[in-house]
Amino acid sequence: MNGRRLSPDEIGKLPPDRNNVEFSYTGVSFVVPNRITFSYWLEGFDKTWVNAGTRRQTFYTNLPPGRFRFRVSACNPDNMCSETLNPVAFEIEPHYYQRAWFLPLCAVALAFGGWTAYQLRIRRLSAKFDLILAERGRSARELHDTLIQGFAGITMSMQALASRLPSSGARETLEEIVADAGQSLREARRSLSGLRSRPDSPAGLVPTVARIARHLTEPKDVRLKLTLSDEYTDLPADVEYNLLRIAQEAMLNAVRHSGARNLAVTLESTRERLRLSVKDDGTGFDETGAPPAGHYGLIGMKERAAQIGAIFELTSERGRGTTVSVLLES
Repeated sequence: MNGRRLSPDEIGKLPPDRNNVEFSYTGVSFVVPNRITFSYWLEGFDKTWVNAGTRRQTFYTNLPPGRFRFRVSACNPDNMCSETLNPVAFEIEPHYYQRAWFLPLCAVALAFGGWTAYQLRIRRLSAKFDLILAERGRSARELHDTLIQGFAGITMSMQALASRLPSSGARETLEEIVADAGQSLREARRSLSGLRSRPDSPAGLVPTVARIARHLTEPKDVRLKLTLSDEYTDLPADVEYNLLRIAQEAMLNAVRHSGARNLAVTLESTRERLRLSVKDDGTGFDETGAPPAGHYGLIGMKERAAQIGAIFELTSERGRGTTVSVLLES
């Protein structure tokens, strides 16, 4: 047995690496002993008796773990057979990875590892989110203490100046400027409120886009065409917020800077995809060139689209208007 000779009583339990077994047996006969034939059966491995002829040895290699019993039967030339009264019983122990508890333990370890990795990822995302919130708070404070406060002071000064001027075209123009500045100040305060809290749009994307579009176009005598679909109803709050801001910036640029007379706002949505587009017939610009100095709306729209995993597209040509579109796929 693996190079060692053992008596049947010494076998008992064998370690996993001692699974090569050789059995030697014989039969006693005083008449032509060389004509005795043998059959053997290793219970637990062989399916039935194996005819060995006159051979008095048999070999088993790489036996699997388990319990076995080796039986031998001898037959004389007259076909009278007898079986050994004491079969050789032994057991081969399994390797640790062959034991019944090994696979369940691996499954438990794998599940625990997956759960641990998930918890670590949640912690990393939570820490990253905390950093983002801290940065948003810092930006909100800076905007409030510098830009918004200064802008509010300028607006109040212009209001005071307008009240001192006599009724004339200059006063009316100044009052229009004050009104525009007041609207911009309100928009800045809404943006600041968005930085201070989680993005949210309780009214929904479609009605909010429609409301903003009408508010921007009515004072400028711009014809508005709205084609809005709201089948895409499960938008996360931050996605809806960024889409709204992209639409607002695109409409604001079209109304205030392009000289457009017509504005078309389209929202096509299904459960798998959403496309938001703003098209005007204004002056347009060379989209291959850099935007005018000090104008960061285009960059902001691109950044917002990238933040929500959307595809941002801009098409413009001088004298033929501009189209801004955002494609979001689930």
